[in-house]
This record gives sequence, C-alpha cells and structure tokens, in this order.
Amino acid sequence: MKLDILTRSDIEILVDVFYDKVRKDKIIGYLFTEVAQTDWNHHLPKMYDFWEVILFGTGSFKGNPMLVHKQLHDQSP
Repeated sequence: MKLDILTRSDIEILVDVFYDKVRKDKIIGYLFTEVAQTDWNHHLPKMYDFWEVILFGTGSFKGNPMLVHKQLHDQSP
C-alpha cells in the first residue's frame, strides 16, 4: 500500500477520489452540483495545480481560492 504523495499523478488520484466522494455527499454535494455548478473538466486540473504548488512548490496554480469559496458560501444558506 502506497502511503506518500510523491508525484503529480499521486495528487491526481487523491483529488479524484476526494471529489468523487464529495459529489455523492448528502450534506455538501449540492454545493458543487447546484450552487457552483462545477465544470469538473475545468475544476479538477485547477485542483491538481493547487495541490502541486502546496505540496511540492512547483506547478502553475494562480488564483484566490478563499475569495471563490466566500462567494459560493454567500450563495448558500
């Protein structure tokens, strides 16, 4: 069993598994499907880039995730 995240491929697996569970979650899944109306083909690569920067200090993520999440939070009770 592999326990460490060592490559971008590892990040992609982790992010894909995480968001697969999130989409099915009865409590927060609607935030992605109804509120954000997430385009997964666009969102997942951004998450790979984000975590690559956070974990490895490499990658190309640019953005303000806190602002985006605040805006989404303001749209949901």
